[in-house]
Amino acid sequence: DNKNKIKHLKDNKNKLKQHLKDNKNKLKQHLKDNKNKLKQHLKDNKNKIKHLKDNKNKIKQHFKDNKNKLKQHLKDNKNKLKQHLKDNKNKIKQHFKDNKNELK
Repeated sequence: DNKNKIKHLKDNKNKLKQHLKDNKNKLKQHLKDNKNKLKQHLKDNKNKIKHLKDNKNKIKQHFKDNKNKLKQHLKDNKNKLKQHLKDNKNKIKQHFKDNKNELK
């Protein structure tokens, strides 16, 4: 009867050892998988951040370009308007001059 008990205890010991070994391996694999997932997440996030930075810079550049175009437009329009006013003033002067001459 003692022999059976000893055999039973040995079997249990072996089963337990095998369980521990299996669990250790599962845990190792889990940790490895999680580490890889995390690495991939970090890599993805890094790429997303780079993308966002690029977009931010493109938008900044667009604003800068648009601001400069607008400034140039305003400058051009101001100059055109000045020229128009000058031309009109000269036309009116000429009209008066012509009219004055006609009256003589």
